[in-house]
Order: sequence, then structure tokens, then C-alpha cells
Amino acid sequence: MITEVEIPSEINGVPVTTIRYGAFFSCSIKSITIPNTITSIGDDAFFRCENLSNVKLGNNVLSIGDNAFACCKNISNINIPDCVVSIGKNAFYSCSLTDITLPDSVASIGREAFSNCENLLNINVAKNNMNCLLYTSPSPRDSWAS
Repeated sequence: MITEVEIPSEINGVPVTTIRYGAFFSCSIKSITIPNTITSIGDDAFFRCENLSNVKLGNNVLSIGDNAFACCKNISNINIPDCVVSIGKNAFYSCSLTDITLPDSVASIGREAFSNCENLLNINVAKNNMNCLLYTSPSPRDSWAS
């Protein structure tokens, strides 16, 4: 069983720039290294890779798709590179993240991108990031004045 994957930066001389929809859907890998040639991580790319705990993103990733790492229950830490512009809806749904730092480059975050991350205590937005908008949903913990 393959547990560690390093995506090549090129195949037959052609740069690898995208991880496509569902590429590693529900597989048993524990570690993934994404090279600097990758600019896009597609929707559901690593969805339900429940053993995945080590993710190294390349320094040119611009977008992380919808559900890209959803239900990867062992991801407790991930470094979002300074070039990421968008994070899709449910991108990290139900991960074990404890804190996340969003760099200046992040301009959009999809709905419920960090939903059900029960261990998430801190979301740090770079102080120079004036474009990032976080949406939160009302929860039973919120008190609403009548």
C-alpha cells in the first residue's frame, strides 16, 4: 500500500500544474508533497483521505477547490502558502485543524471552508489582508437578543 506521495513537477517534460477533481478521492495515503508547479488543487482532490496527516503545499498554489481536503480527519496542521487566492467551500470540512493562518493573498473563502473542525481554536488573518471575508453561521452557542 502506498502511504507517501510526491507529485512530480513534470511528466515527460510537461509541467504538472493541476491536481484534478477527485484525483486521490478516499485513498489511504498518509503524506502528500505538492510541488511548486501546481497552481490549482481541484474539487474533492483529497476528499475523505482519512489517513492523510502530512500535507506540504507548493509555493505557487493559487486555489484550493471545494471539498479539496474535506473529511481528512488526521490533518491537524497545514501551511497555506502566501500565494493562495481562494479557498473553496468545505475545503477543510471536518479536519482536525487546531489553528489556521490566512496570508495576505487570500481574497475569498468559500462557505463552511473550516466547518466541523472541532479542534479549531484560532483563525489568524494576516493584518495586511483587507480582502478576506469570513462567513460564520449562527450556532446554538450564539445568543440572539429578542
